Amino acid sequence: MANTKSIVCLVTDRMNLALMRPYGCAAGDQSGLDRLVLESVLFDQYYASSSDLSLLYESFWRGRQPGEPAADPVPPSLPRRMAALGLKSVLLTDEPLIAKSAMGQEFDAVALLTIPSEAEPAETLEATHLYNCFETAAQILHEEEDPIFLWCHFKGFGGPWDYPLTLRNEQRQDEDDPLPYPGVTAPFYPESQTLPAGRGARRRYEFESPEFADNVLAVSEAMQAGMTVWDSSLEGFCDFLKEEGRLDTTLLVVAGARGFPLGEHGRTGCPNESQTDENIPPVLFYNEDYHMPLMFRFPHARFAAARTDALTSSGDLYATLLDYIVRDDFATHEGESPLPRSPVATTSSSLLPLVSEEVEQIHDRLELRAGPASDTRRAFVMPDSLLIVRPESPPEFFILPDDRFNVNDVADRCRDEVESLLKSIEK
Repeated sequence: MANTKSIVCLVTDRMNLALMRPYGCAAGDQSGLDRLVLESVLFDQYYASSSDLSLLYESFWRGRQPGEPAADPVPPSLPRRMAALGLKSVLLTDEPLIAKSAMGQEFDAVALLTIPSEAEPAETLEATHLYNCFETAAQILHEEEDPIFLWCHFKGFGGPWDYPLTLRNEQRQDEDDPLPYPGVTAPFYPESQTLPAGRGARRRYEFESPEFADNVLAVSEAMQAGMTVWDSSLEGFCDFLKEEGRLDTTLLVVAGARGFPLGEHGRTGCPNESQTDENIPPVLFYNEDYHMPLMFRFPHARFAAARTDALTSSGDLYATLLDYIVRDDFATHEGESPLPRSPVATTSSSLLPLVSEEVEQIHDRLELRAGPASDTRRAFVMPDSLLIVRPESPPEFFILPDDRFNVNDVADRCRDEVESLLKSIEK
């Protein structure tokens, strides 16, 4: 039987888990996300494999983990694999680097959204750029038939902050709080970062001035308004899928691409892709940079309200989405015959065995990178810990999940374990 499954991936860049209700945030209205989580599988320990957008998409679309040698032969990209399985592949993005990339051009169709050069705060939520991104995704699906593979990458909180000022002001908890950040350019305040003086020195992450603390709160209030826009856009998109009768045939994947620090380690915001100023601090590898949301809503809300704390990576989406298409036990209706399996020649691992509870873990360790293999700055995430390795400073070691904000470096107290991990990594 011909494939009838469709896949829609909604990837939003520059997110922060601390502002999302499933991860403990109690502020703001996130009814759309609340509803989606109740119908989905949530991956609590999902990490983006790189803060470099090109490397990140090597993992997304080719299943290649940063730092690993290139496969020979190079595996086909995800859009090519989907086309071979009978799905029309469509890329929707407002990020030119993605649209114009070699793999981006392998989609059957590419739609590049333009960002106004002189954006202003919108009058209404529906007039924002982010809302328009989701609305365009719905329009594409309305014009296309199943089966389709639609990948959406939105600049998200690295894009225009054109959220209505009235919505921003609603996020203030106290009249003495600073006014929310009013700008339409994504903010970036790196000034409060201080680096350790030498081995054994403690890295300081205090708010070193009232002005910096006010900046963090002002940006957080504005970003919470942005989360309301994102949530309303997501809810509207899910309503569209239901009205079109496509929830029963579509796997919906909602994921974050990269993080947006909110003062956790002396930084607020992030530079844009074109900034190369030497004064911009390096990526620090903490959770706010790489720990991202990931949820799968299966047709008929199968596996609803499930969570797993297994380690998962952006590179795993490659194998997972291909596995979903060819596995008959994830059919969109009973009795669907399986398609021929095609081996995935990468280190990418399918997450479906986690979903169906066939296994509890698929990785014992994840490697995160800020740049290519020549860049020796790395982080390693284990089920119960995070090890950060930089040539310019001593290793840092944090216990997970208790220290999810990475504030208590215990490397000095766990020297044997850190040395053992470093030796295993070098092997």
